[in-house]
Amino acid sequence: MKLLQEIKIPQESVNDKFVTVVSVLYNENDFVEKGDMLIELETSKAIFTIESEVSGYIKYYCQVNDEVEVNSTIIKIFDEIVIDSLEINQSIQNTEFEVNETIFSKRAEKYIKENNVNKSKFKNYDFVALDDVFNLLGINQSKISSDQIITEINFEKVDEKKVDVQEISKNKKREIEYLKAVQKENLNSNVNVFIDTSNLFVKINPFFKYLKNSLLPLIIFETSKLLMKYPEINSYFVNNQLAIYKKINIGFAIDMQNGLKTVKIEDTNTRTLQEIENKIMELSNKYIDNKLSVDDLSEITFTITDLASEGVYFFVPLINKDNAAILGVSANDEKLNRTILSLTFDHRVIEGKKATMFLNDLKKRIESYKLYTKTQIDTNIRCYKCLKSLKDDYNDVGFLKVVTKEGEEKYICQSCFNGF
Repeated sequence: MKLLQEIKIPQESVNDKFVTVVSVLYNENDFVEKGDMLIELETSKAIFTIESEVSGYIKYYCQVNDEVEVNSTIIKIFDEIVIDSLEINQSIQNTEFEVNETIFSKRAEKYIKENNVNKSKFKNYDFVALDDVFNLLGINQSKISSDQIITEINFEKVDEKKVDVQEISKNKKREIEYLKAVQKENLNSNVNVFIDTSNLFVKINPFFKYLKNSLLPLIIFETSKLLMKYPEINSYFVNNQLAIYKKINIGFAIDMQNGLKTVKIEDTNTRTLQEIENKIMELSNKYIDNKLSVDDLSEITFTITDLASEGVYFFVPLINKDNAAILGVSANDEKLNRTILSLTFDHRVIEGKKATMFLNDLKKRIESYKLYTKTQIDTNIRCYKCLKSLKDDYNDVGFLKVVTKEGEEKYICQSCFNGF
């Protein structure tokens, strides 16, 4: 008997250490063809499938609903039907493939080491998770200390006569774990600015085909340019070091009927404003159709979350794992003509002054789109130098708003401005 292929869980998402088995698509010892889909796995962000690279007989090393550690073996494919695990081990010893020893998860390895558990008890296991250790030793997990379990969940007694207890979804547990990764240090800060939106949407709506009256495409576009100026904001803290991403992949959050997902616009800083709008629509449609790939959801270097459509006028977002900051976009206050931008940042990576400079630069870039042009309703505005009116400006550039040395706000045409 020959081992043709051994399949391990790939590190598809930078956030995930464990994935959940959603479904196995064949029965034990079924014959599968090269290219057949074998298993569905769920990360914290998406569901993906793994296909066979060879034709042969399949053996699974996991079951539906198992939480399996990344890089552990989940499937083997042989050239003959698998009769007995001992026979398999004896048969493949002389093949060109290396037979792996029992694999232990990091949590299981730590518990075994700290409690002097004999590893030989697991010699018939391919993969040992912490639950396997507890089950084999007959240990009641509820009596194990949080330090031993290596999770940070506090088990508290509740009075079920007063409350209904519901299990939190696995995705939500992962979300808690990833958000806690940065928040647990208690070194996060938040700074805010408001964008003056008076006349702003009138100016930017002609740029967009789909997302009228939305600041999101413009904010993503301008943020991507600023991240080149502030590379530490496009990074994360690890092992007392600063890991600066070589690429700028801005992610934006979507939360509709399929739950919260953060999707990626790859190489954001290389895209035009129109390309970013199109990408937002493409990813949103894939979200609705439940067709997002793992690549759409991983390797995000900076995150933007926009609650404008929810009518939220101010909030403080939480930083994602392997990010140094996150930008929150609030709803436009039509009475005050302003939108609040909120930057939460990791103080281990970014000092408050730098975060404030970044946010103020972003504010200036967004508000610069309000420059008056001849399409403005008030076409009688005149250049304070040459007195040419805006409606007589035929170069299609428009006037600049300036402050004179006397402190007065005036307008100046491009010709007079260049003549300074």
